[in-house]
Amino acid sequence: MKIKRILLANSSIIALGEKYVKTVNYSCYPPLGLLTIATRLKKLNPQIEVEIVDMEIVGLERICNTIAVFNPDLVGISVITPTYETGLELAQYAKKMGVAYVVLGNDHASFFPELIVENRRFVDFVISGDNGEIDFCNLIDSLNRSINPFDNTNNLSGRWNGKIVTSTTAKILLHERKNDIEDIPDYKLLDEEHKRAYIRNYNRDFGHFHKKIISPITINNASGCNNFKKHCLYCSIFNLQPQWGDPRFFWQLIKKYHYENSINLFFEVCDNFGGMHEYRKELINLMPEWFEKSDIELIVYSRAFDIFKNRTIIEEFKKLHVSRVIIGLEAGNDYAIHQMRKGHPIGLEKEINKFAIEKLAETNIQLHSSFIFGTIGETEETLESTKEFIYWLKTFKNIASIEVSPLYPLPTSPAWDLLLGITPSKYFGNDVERLLRAFGLKNISKCWEKTREILMYNDIIDVKVASQLWLDYFTFAGCEKILKEVDEVNKIIKFESYINIGAFL
Repeated sequence: MKIKRILLANSSIIALGEKYVKTVNYSCYPPLGLLTIATRLKKLNPQIEVEIVDMEIVGLERICNTIAVFNPDLVGISVITPTYETGLELAQYAKKMGVAYVVLGNDHASFFPELIVENRRFVDFVISGDNGEIDFCNLIDSLNRSINPFDNTNNLSGRWNGKIVTSTTAKILLHERKNDIEDIPDYKLLDEEHKRAYIRNYNRDFGHFHKKIISPITINNASGCNNFKKHCLYCSIFNLQPQWGDPRFFWQLIKKYHYENSINLFFEVCDNFGGMHEYRKELINLMPEWFEKSDIELIVYSRAFDIFKNRTIIEEFKKLHVSRVIIGLEAGNDYAIHQMRKGHPIGLEKEINKFAIEKLAETNIQLHSSFIFGTIGETEETLESTKEFIYWLKTFKNIASIEVSPLYPLPTSPAWDLLLGITPSKYFGNDVERLLRAFGLKNISKCWEKTREILMYNDIIDVKVASQLWLDYFTFAGCEKILKEVDEVNKIIKFESYINIGAFL
């Protein structure tokens, strides 16, 4: 059959009630991945009808109604680990309504592609990795030409002739696929209801940090992190090798969105923009005069260590109109920061965090910070020092948000390898057991029996259960104490200030 109508849906934690705490930026930005896929799809197949729906905006029931009315031939669903259960519910409903093909993508789909296909008969294909817009369109082309999609599509898992098949793994670098103005995700593919909702939600939560009404969007012309060799304890981004697209494309993108869609806030979701000194220099060298004179703002990610070691970075941020920097500070003491594997020089961990905070405050650049309670070997004393650090931090007037969460081990992260005793580990080699003995942690073998039974062969990861197991077995403070402290800190921040709070998932 020919694919004539496609529904692309962003899944959400919204249908899970109070199971998960929402992130600070929840429902403030359009789903960049789906926009990118839809844009390329329409470019190659203008005859295909494509509709984008975001569950964060319209809810699960509304999307199910859309499926019934729109009658798509294919439904593509974007899922991360906390939203996977809701994504499955939507996928099952789509199949029940006669949708020919259901495709899953994004982070969680990339963790367990074959397992998802094996366990979920209502999921036809899973697309892994970061080349979703290319792989998705190749899949559609294959289906429309009635050829084997596994010969024509990379990073694809699914059923074919009664067997579970996985195609070749391939990664196309950003500079190879983001260099043409036609590659810019088409904002007009979003309906007006969604656009108004993102603007309303952002200005509701962050409007008091701006002097104008903000129209926000996410962009992505770079990826990776300078800490890719070390890897933070909780980080589940498997490939963090720094890379970027054509800097000229970046300015084309900004110009198009600003002049055609009145976008005035761009969130560059690069994992570590602060660490990409050469790329920033190229952007500044190519910066157009119209941008210099504009009131456009940027939000970027950085590490505290980037700000500490590169004393020109704040000046570069100001030139690029960076109004907010997102930093995972993680803790307020040397021990906890070190165990989070942040890459700070030993003995300077806390001082580096303080330096970054104070430098941003001096130049009135907003700070969105996150803290994670429950590093390996966390004690009540280290928790207390981090709490004191957070209470000191919240006195600064440039603090836009503080996220305080328990540690959630996610698949492919160093914490996940420790939680399940995976050996050899990508991060620890064959030294997992020796490493844990050195911390004086007890009953680890008992923990591994539980975690392997609950988590290892299941495509649904209950993040809260995984976190509870981690906090009980890998910290000395314990789950009950840590969750109590997270709750207390968030209540105090919310009660005493206008600072936004949320979870880091």
